[in-house]
Amino acid sequence: MSSSLKWLDSKNKNSNLRRKEIKPVLHIIIPALREQERIIDTVKYFLKHMITNKNVDLTIVTTQREFEKELKHQSTYQVVKSFVKKQNLLRISVIDSPYKTGIKAHQLNHALKKINDGYLTVYDADSRPHPNTLNVFY
Repeated sequence: MSSSLKWLDSKNKNSNLRRKEIKPVLHIIIPALREQERIIDTVKYFLKHMITNKNVDLTIVTTQREFEKELKHQSTYQVVKSFVKKQNLLRISVIDSPYKTGIKAHQLNHALKKINDGYLTVYDADSRPHPNTLNVFY
């Protein structure tokens, strides 16, 4: 177990968060740029950990920067949107940042405008956090 996970677990055992019946939503945000090849594996990884944590949702934030170059296949937005629709995944959303310039921070700021409550965590498309991370949080 990583040192961060151990710390979170030790702090969380007696916290008010564990004792509350109504738990705040944990928003997982993944900014993505040209991640067509790996994004579905990423969504599946987080989805299997969301099954036991009903107060967790996942948002993939794509960007119009993806269209700087001509695409030969679907964009990351199209890949995720299609997967979410086919699987009827209600707790997974896809937001497309309209900016054709900018960096990851711009994508995150765009997503934050749509989140009003709860906690927030950010991962990259190639992130695979320890499987107990969400369980320890709650």
